[in-house]
Amino acid sequence: MEEIIENLKNVHRDYMSKAPAQVRLLDAFLAFSFFTAGIQVLYMLLVGTFPFNSFLSGLSACAGVFVFTRKCLAPFAVVLSH
Repeated sequence: MEEIIENLKNVHRDYMSKAPAQVRLLDAFLAFSFFTAGIQVLYMLLVGTFPFNSFLSGLSACAGVFVFTRKCLAPFAVVLSH
């Protein structure tokens, strides 16, 4: 277990030192979009599916934002791989 924690710390340290600020900002926005979709699914499971169209539109909006933001990160893939 300690080895896993140490590996995660190394990944975090490398990410913070090597990733540009723009990539970190976009990654934070992706995490927010994913978290928002998760909250919507949790709400649907707890409360019910009465306004199902609203649930679908909210989830689709989160998914669309996630996909298009991920597409914006594609030019940085070349920078990060070197």
